[in-house]
Amino acid sequence: MRSKALKTRWGVRHYAMVNSGNHIMSVFPMDGPLSICGHNNLGKTQALQSMQFLFFTHLAHMHFGAHQANTSRAFFFPSDHSYLLMEVLTPDGVFIVGAHGKGPTAGNEYELFVAKGELDMGDFVDPINRIRPYKELFRHWYEQGIEVRNLTREQMRQMLYGESGRVKGGDWDVTMVPLANANERRYQVFRQIYRNLLTQPLLKSREIKELILNVFSEKLSNANLNFLEVRERAFQRFRLAEREVERLGYRREDILALGKEYDEYTELSQEGGWLVRELRVNLTLAVERTPLCIEQLNALHKGEIEKRAKLNEQLNSRMQERDRTVEQRITLAGRLTRLDELRERNAMTCREAVEKSIRTLTAQHATLSDQLRQADIYDVATVSSRLRHTEHEIRKLNKRLEQIRNGDGLLDTQGFVDAEKAELSRLLRSDMFSLEATALTEIRPGSFNHWVRTQLMSKEGLLNLQGFELDLTDLPPMDFHSDDPAQLQQSIAMYQEDLAKLQGQLEVAQNQALKRTELDSLAKQLSNQQGYLQELTELEVLEATETADRQVLEGVMMCLAQIDEWLQGHQERIEGATRAINVIEQKLNDALEQARQLKDVQQHRQIQNSPFIPADGPAEAFERDLTGYNFGDTLNRLEWISNALDRIALTMKNYQHSIVGDLPDLARHESLSDLVQHARERLETLPQMREMLKRYHQEGIAQLSGALRDLSENYVTLEHEISLFNRRINARKVSNLRGFRLDLKRNEPILDAINTLSSHIAQADENETDLFGQQGGGASQTELVRAMDRLSRLVEDGRDGTLELGDLFDIGFTVEEVNGKVIVCNTLDELASNGSTMTLKPLLYFSLIRHLTDRGARVEPFLPFYLDEIASVDPSNQRTILAFSENLGFTPVFASVDPTTTVRYCINISECINTDNRVYVTQADWQHFDHPEDDKPVQAPQQSERDEKYEVDVGQFGDSLQVETTKADTVAQP
Repeated sequence: MRSKALKTRWGVRHYAMVNSGNHIMSVFPMDGPLSICGHNNLGKTQALQSMQFLFFTHLAHMHFGAHQANTSRAFFFPSDHSYLLMEVLTPDGVFIVGAHGKGPTAGNEYELFVAKGELDMGDFVDPINRIRPYKELFRHWYEQGIEVRNLTREQMRQMLYGESGRVKGGDWDVTMVPLANANERRYQVFRQIYRNLLTQPLLKSREIKELILNVFSEKLSNANLNFLEVRERAFQRFRLAEREVERLGYRREDILALGKEYDEYTELSQEGGWLVRELRVNLTLAVERTPLCIEQLNALHKGEIEKRAKLNEQLNSRMQERDRTVEQRITLAGRLTRLDELRERNAMTCREAVEKSIRTLTAQHATLSDQLRQADIYDVATVSSRLRHTEHEIRKLNKRLEQIRNGDGLLDTQGFVDAEKAELSRLLRSDMFSLEATALTEIRPGSFNHWVRTQLMSKEGLLNLQGFELDLTDLPPMDFHSDDPAQLQQSIAMYQEDLAKLQGQLEVAQNQALKRTELDSLAKQLSNQQGYLQELTELEVLEATETADRQVLEGVMMCLAQIDEWLQGHQERIEGATRAINVIEQKLNDALEQARQLKDVQQHRQIQNSPFIPADGPAEAFERDLTGYNFGDTLNRLEWISNALDRIALTMKNYQHSIVGDLPDLARHESLSDLVQHARERLETLPQMREMLKRYHQEGIAQLSGALRDLSENYVTLEHEISLFNRRINARKVSNLRGFRLDLKRNEPILDAINTLSSHIAQADENETDLFGQQGGGASQTELVRAMDRLSRLVEDGRDGTLELGDLFDIGFTVEEVNGKVIVCNTLDELASNGSTMTLKPLLYFSLIRHLTDRGARVEPFLPFYLDEIASVDPSNQRTILAFSENLGFTPVFASVDPTTTVRYCINISECINTDNRVYVTQADWQHFDHPEDDKPVQAPQQSERDEKYEVDVGQFGDSLQVETTKADTVAQP
């Protein structure tokens, strides 16, 4: 075994991103552990996530967190001068494995290529500091002697995973993952594991189980079987016999019901034949008798109608006489009632008094009207308005008089002398200084006085204007219109005299309003007196005819009583005639209805074309009393029987169809009686058929249990492989952990079901006896059926019937710490919940990948992997991760906000941001950490020699590097 000091570090040495994502031109060392630190959302994760475009063939195989694959592709390849590059060291030399964008016009697609030569970042920049498009870059490499080969995605898969001999000339070996049996399936298993190392997504328990089965698939001969198909073949004879028994048992009630319906059909047919004969006999009798009866009833009905018409004519004559008498009574009674009312209302007055009162009221009304015509000048509203105006003027003058006496005017409060007042009168309006002092508002006390004295009354003020001078010395001063107190008192006295006059006018106007009210009252009284005079005149007329009216009213009342007595007796005679007519009409209607029924019966299909066979016997036996016989009821019953027979016939047909459909061998019996007879015979053999069904079921279980042996044996094989795998993992010591184990948690119900079926066939083979004998002490029939039903429910629950090896177990993880504490988890992410157990996640993935690789390969190239939030892992566990990463051939890339010092290189992204907020990482940004325990590879080129071509002059390219920006360059960062 080679010493570590002599071990060459094959694999990825550098990784570069050019105009990709947030990176304008960044180079990352991959020949040792690397820590990428800095604030979030700067581009730490992009360095490892973007490697998926080189290692995986399709976008569907890649994972970019919450972002879509197409969006991420446009983000990493915005133009045709965007590159992702790996410099790899293989036994055949140094190669550049890369991908370049094709630009927005090509839908931001990308192409893969391999170049033989070392990565020099200066090749990507032309002499005028612009990033070269890929066509120009390939021409530049060609001029330098660097050969470039464009590869399809499938060719890149073959190149990287051990099938380089099948690519192009087959002379370049750029194998990064020497898979054992490097086929598509093996690549898919590796891809699933390595994508987790690059992107760190959460894996569900179902995905971990599928991953384990894929890794160990070469050791498993058959990981699944279609349980439903196997069960169908095993129970084919049982299903046929079972269907026969089920159909016969299911149709048992139909067979019995068919016989019952047939008996009812025969009975109703006989009743229908009897009713048909009865209808025909009585119909003949009724046709002979009904016309004569109708003729007699019509004659009788006509006589009664004429009799009632005469009675109604007499009734109408007397009713008209009564109406005239009632009208006369009402008129006379109204005259007498009006007479009584007028006597009562006018008992306290006489015509002379009323006429005298009318004359007096007429004179008063004329006098008062003449007075009001002269009172228009004393309108109350006009006088009131003038009165309020006068009072307002008096209050206003009194207030002004009080201001003058108190001396609070604007002119008085400013303290001007007479000379100053005379001067101001030449410049300002006189009414300005006659205002009240309260009209002036000053921000600073005295500001108005200061303005007047300095601006208006100085020679530099208004008196001295530019270009001319105006001398106002000889101009006489104006009067400020100061009010004289004596004058104000005289004005107040005048307004008070006007006020007294207006008050007198208001009193006159108000009295005239009362007069108008009095005039209206006189008019009403005059109208009432005139009404009284009319009533007295009417009373005199009614009193003159009172005696005659009372005598006529008594005669009218006697006549009305005689008419009412005659009407009462005559009404009884009319009602008797009406009752006789109704009786005759009812008989006539019955006769007509019977005649109509006879016509309907004669036309009815049950008489003209009856399906029933008429009953035999003498006609006398079928005769009925025609007065109480209802042909309609008999026809309805006959119709009901006919419908019932049709329904029963349809029901029997349905029963027959159902029985023949489930028991087709009975279809040969054309007669219904033969069908019922043979169906009953089949029912008698049902117990023997059920016994045979049990025998077929046992045979099916035996065949099914044999098919499950291979699946059970594969589970045992998987348990053995997992045991060996756990040994290899525990052979590597992990700090703070005593052991780690991948557990297969048995699905006990399913395994017990398989074992129950398998033990049954094994016991049957050992005893060499009848499968259904009671020898050997094997599983009972109930246990066998329960086991098979459990497996059936598993594969029928939303699945295609396949029973897989993964259905026999679940995945679990057991961790034993140094202190002896045992932690059992169901998912890896539970193990990664703290720093010490987080190391197990990459350890498991590393071990699975190395299990997939070819142990006979020339070299094991180092592969980068990604660990985020490394700050949650203590330095001791970080060194443990570094140790088994180095041992298993993996290069860790730690990501965190703060730098990690346990690694060889560290890059602070926050310090590599240019003015365009793009990341620009050069070799000068690599911080080196020397650790005495590190092993230095001796066959690799010296560090200074290998990295000098990654020296980038930030002054030359950092802010002046030009990139042809397209619309795709602005895609948001995933």
